[in-house]
Amino acid sequence: MDSPLNPVEEVPMHSSLNIFYYKGRAFATGKFFNDKRNLYAFSMKKEKQTGAIAFIYYDKKLPKKLQVLKDNGNPVLILDNKSVSMFGTSLHSVDINADDFSELVVGAPGFSQIDGGYENGAIYLYEGGGPIMERREPTHRIIGNKDGSRFGSSIASTDLDGDGLPEIFVSAPYENGGAGSVYVLLGYEVKKLLRSSVKETSLSSFMYSQTLEISKFKSFGYSLHSFTRNGVNFLAVGSPSSGKIALYRSISFINATLSMYLKGDKAVREQDENFVAVIKIQLGYPENILDTDIKLFLCTDLSGDEAKIQNKTIIEFNLSKEKPSEVIFNIVVLLARRGPGDYKITAKVKTDLEISEERNIIPKEFNRSLVMITPQSHREAVLEVSRHCKGDECVPQLSPFLEWSGRSPDTYLLGSSVKETMKISILNEGSNTYDSCAWIKVTGAQSTIDIQLDMSHPTNMEESLNIKVLLFNHCASLSSNATSEENKKITYTLSSEHLYVEGSSMDRNFTESELKDLGTNDTISVHETYKITNNASISWKSVEAVLSLPNLNFIQNYLRRPSAANSSEARCSLPETQTKED
Repeated sequence: MDSPLNPVEEVPMHSSLNIFYYKGRAFATGKFFNDKRNLYAFSMKKEKQTGAIAFIYYDKKLPKKLQVLKDNGNPVLILDNKSVSMFGTSLHSVDINADDFSELVVGAPGFSQIDGGYENGAIYLYEGGGPIMERREPTHRIIGNKDGSRFGSSIASTDLDGDGLPEIFVSAPYENGGAGSVYVLLGYEVKKLLRSSVKETSLSSFMYSQTLEISKFKSFGYSLHSFTRNGVNFLAVGSPSSGKIALYRSISFINATLSMYLKGDKAVREQDENFVAVIKIQLGYPENILDTDIKLFLCTDLSGDEAKIQNKTIIEFNLSKEKPSEVIFNIVVLLARRGPGDYKITAKVKTDLEISEERNIIPKEFNRSLVMITPQSHREAVLEVSRHCKGDECVPQLSPFLEWSGRSPDTYLLGSSVKETMKISILNEGSNTYDSCAWIKVTGAQSTIDIQLDMSHPTNMEESLNIKVLLFNHCASLSSNATSEENKKITYTLSSEHLYVEGSSMDRNFTESELKDLGTNDTISVHETYKITNNASISWKSVEAVLSLPNLNFIQNYLRRPSAANSSEARCSLPETQTKED
């Protein structure tokens, strides 16, 4: 019986491969070309730490013989001639775009594209399914952004979120002074890269990437291995300098799609006291979702004139073990006054993890009910409601009410009093009107008219209160000029006492490589978000708001590489200048 340590077979190499050594330092198997043969990719290197990749396979005619894959009699090679890139240190096979062909991911931890930088590292993506060619160019390259990190030293993959697109794990075991990091690249984003025409991307440009780190470990991520047990995905991360292995367990991902519409009538009338917004959440689950309750939160926000949400703005709800495919909420909006208005409701579904992070609560134990929401989910919905009449709705419904102050509701005893009052109220149960008028004819007594104005809900749609009195000697002359005219103007003033402005800024970290990539005319955008809330009883419309920002330094922390090789400190002074936003 052969010894298990003896090779089963030695593969004859083509003479053109004799310039390479360390053949087989990394392996990956998959269907890399359109002939769908199962191939074994192996890496080699030559002088100046440049690398290459070749392929071997079992010939159908000689099923027990391994052959080097050739095109036109020459070995099919993937070459990289960049010095000290360490191209081929790691190889990994994964079907990123679910087309039954394997993409080949190649690590080059010594790669550096920036002058003065060193060992930032990179991974090369070679999309599967193309024709067999003697030479092959990469489909895409993802570059690390930290000097000395050796991004691309080890590669693994598994589908964490259950969307059928595997996530890519790439280690940088010498990042952060040798502590090490592992980057999780979302399969959804990597698939988009393969479809784009862009050939190179910085690691920092990934929107949904996640970083795994353990500060007490050294060389964390030197080796990676993913596996599945009982429907749960795991990632093992080796840390040989610490003599430990870290085991990560995945959290299930669900898909959530929000929609929102107005309940009942398609319009809100100006005389309505409330309206109801219906929020529908459609849910999708991965096949291996655990049989446990899931906690989610519906967060709502409202902007509009004198309106508020009757329900809680943060609603907690649980998805039972039956995993419903749809959840519906009715959000009641109360309107403080009648009249025209515009309202905007925003709804967003969040996970227990996201709410805990917002409240600075860090879970200490693994909770199997925790979930994440896939990035491709439509987790936010917006409903804009216009409260303006249209067509036949814009008809006022006026009705007068007369109230006599005398002792008898219908008679008056002459000489029983000096003054009496006839209170006239006009109620409009229809739409607002600006053209209607009321003529009051008084006979039988001299009258003093007191006009009472309801000022409990004024608006700034008019700049002032205007009273105009026209006197006509004869009622028949109303169509001609008045005999006498008197005007009174009361100018409205606005107070900002009950206006509140809340702002938030998003800090950004810029690496030296990103700053060097900027051209002379390039700018860096800094995003600020402001919310203005009116808590007064007065509604503001068409009022211009001016936000003034102080001229501050946007760059708060500067980094400088020490010049001395044996020193970890460097003294530097910064000029007292300010950075202005373009």
